[in-house]
Amino acid sequence: NSCCNEEQTAFGVLYLIYYAIILVTWDSIIVKPMRLMATFVHEMSHAMMCWITGGNVEQIEVYNNEGGVTRFRGGCRCLITPAGYLGEAFWGMFFTVMSGGRITSIVTAIGFVISLLLALCYSPNRTMVILNLC
Repeated sequence: NSCCNEEQTAFGVLYLIYYAIILVTWDSIIVKPMRLMATFVHEMSHAMMCWITGGNVEQIEVYNNEGGVTRFRGGCRCLITPAGYLGEAFWGMFFTVMSGGRITSIVTAIGFVISLLLALCYSPNRTMVILNLC
């Protein structure tokens, strides 16, 4: 009697391999674009909550050091502030669910590209331009 069936064991082993690869490559140039995309999703989540609560986004910036800032006026600050981290979790779940089919993954990728291009309207800084070109 084992605790796991074959699929659960395979998932656990693959997850440990994935985790080991991330630990080894985390500070490398290979993973940096993904970390910058995560920063973009974080800042865009602040901006989206600002728009939802009636605020005005003045600027979205993502920096090469993986930091970022969203400047806004109005809106509900108590909802906008946590929206960065909550948005990252939500969008991570959304992208995972939508990657299951060919059409849904294409539509999701197009939506992500549109949001990157939209963010350029608010912050054409160097890092944002590079993110759009990659």
